[in-house]
Order: sequence, then structure tokens, then C-alpha cells
Amino acid sequence: MWISFLFFNFISLAGTTQSALSYRPQSSSLDSSRQEHQRTLDLNIEYRVQKDLRRRLANNSEEGFHEISLSGQYDFFNDLQFEFDFSTEKVDFQHQFKVNEAFLKWTPWVKNLRFRLGQQYLPVGLFNQRSNWFSTNPGFFRNIFATTNETSDLGLIVEILPLGSPYFFLELGTFLGRTNRSEDGRIGNSVRPPRLLSLKSKSKYHQSFLTHYQHHLAFRDETTAIGAGSEFFLNNALDINPHLLIEVWRTEQEQTFGPKQQSEAFVTYVGLEWWKFAWGYRWSVARSTVTGNETSIQLPDETNHLFMLEFKPVAQMAIRLERVYEVQSEILKNDWVGRALLNWTWK
Repeated sequence: MWISFLFFNFISLAGTTQSALSYRPQSSSLDSSRQEHQRTLDLNIEYRVQKDLRRRLANNSEEGFHEISLSGQYDFFNDLQFEFDFSTEKVDFQHQFKVNEAFLKWTPWVKNLRFRLGQQYLPVGLFNQRSNWFSTNPGFFRNIFATTNETSDLGLIVEILPLGSPYFFLELGTFLGRTNRSEDGRIGNSVRPPRLLSLKSKSKYHQSFLTHYQHHLAFRDETTAIGAGSEFFLNNALDINPHLLIEVWRTEQEQTFGPKQQSEAFVTYVGLEWWKFAWGYRWSVARSTVTGNETSIQLPDETNHLFMLEFKPVAQMAIRLERVYEVQSEILKNDWVGRALLNWTWK
């Protein structure tokens, strides 16, 4: 029923705009074709301090986090662009360099057909393509992406716009399956590379999706995920901007030798922006069932809460305080997170 409800909204509503809370420029292939060569460069710096309130010494090892990222775009021709996003992270005195994105975008028929080839964030759901939006994603994202961090991979995305408009378009993708998984640091050849098929809609005030995503990554169980979601923005004369996002997912993980796990989850975000301030609340619940040998066991629900308060003294800086609480039979996260985010753009 939830898929039918969101699919109705998906067809009947219109619009999207980039949230001021997303500090990575959204690389949308639905923009109109450029009439002249352009070069843009973005420098993003994040400093994060995290305090774990569970009072366990083993949990206090990752209190310092620093990230510097450099992203940009160069237009070779009106229909051929190159986009990149490189970052370096420092966690507990260990440095890691990542190529988050480095892909070519080709639009031979700008109103009907677009291609993206290279390393890029997986266009699955509404959270994964936004770097630095929150300090952490809900735990059930691990069932979909094999990590709770943003996931990128080397692959090809094809967008087909049968009506010549982003109000309704199809998105198909295939990837190698060697995803960036910084949580476990393991990389291997996938048994079945990630593939996705999405029905999407975008216009000025919303974006929606209905997605089928499947993969069998190295060191992970075979996974099939079906999800739907919508995001809405409103702007008014008082400069008060409400923001609503809803996603629902059903995943199935099948082990080669072992039981099958089915999960149903939803995540909701409600935000409000006014003047130099922003407030937000994200809530997610995941329920999983393990079946095998004619038995079925329901696992404890996994619940995640994130409260956010942000102040932007200038356009290039945001100071954010987050409160993260996650529980599943025991407290998994109970953190205060302070973040300072800086951004400069050159054109």
C-alpha cells in the first residue's frame, strides 16, 4: 500500500530544489544544455568533534574527524562535461584519500537521452548522493549499500526522458561492484554487480523515485531492495522554508548457506529553514525477520533518531550541532556531534 501511495504522489506532484542543508553541489543531469564552456571548482572543509555518551572506552576511539574535499566541473562541449569529487579524511590519526566521483556526462539528446560514465555516487534513494548532509545515516542503509556511508562505484547510468521533460523519466544503471566501503575497508570482485532500474520525477518543488536495486557484493549476501520516496520543498514570502522527505524500503538478503533475512524500513526527515538558522529531525525504523528451515524469527526493531540545529553566520560557513541516538535491543549510538562546514566556489 505504501508503494501505491508514494507512486500516486510521484505522478501527481512536481518539483525539486537543492536543500541548503546539503553541502555538496547536486550534480543534476537534468539541467538544460549549456550554451558556452564553463568551469566550476568547489572546496569543502569539514571539522567534526564527536562525543560518545555510552561511557565505554572502546567507543571513544573515533572522536576526531577532519575532511577536505575538492569537487568541480569542466565543460568540454555543450553536450559533454566532466565532473569530479575528491576527498581526504582523517579519523583517529589515520588518513584516507577517496575518489568519490570522476565521470563524464554526455547529453546527445538533452531532452530525451543522457549518459554518465565513471566513478559516481549510486543514484539509489534520496540520501546517498548527498555528501556531508548528516554525520551518519540510519543503520538499515547497511542492508542496501553494505555501508552506512555514501556509496560510489564505477559504472554507467542512462536516463531516458520519453516525454522530453524531467517530470517523468527512467534511469537504468550498472556498476562494477567495487564500491567505496570505508567502514570495513574490504574490496573484492562482486559475484553479481549492482544494477538498478528507477522511475523518477523532478520539477521545481519536489523529487520522487521508485527503484529496484540488486547486487551481490564481495563479502556480502545477495541483496534485492525495492524502495520509493518523495522530497518536498516550499518557499514563501516570509523566507520560511519547510522541508519534508520520506523513504520506504523493503530488502531481502539471501545467504548461500543459511537463512534469508527480510527487512522493511522507513526514514522521515522534517526540516525548517529561516534566516540564518535551520532545524531538522530525522527518524527511521527498520524491522527484520529471519526465515529458514520452516521457522521465522523477528529481530528487535532498529530505531534511529537524529536532531539537528544549524547556524550559518556567512554563506560560506555552517556550524551544526547533531544529537544521534540509535537502538536495537541495546544502545548502538548515543552521540553529540559538533560540525563546522566551510565551502568556497569559483567559476
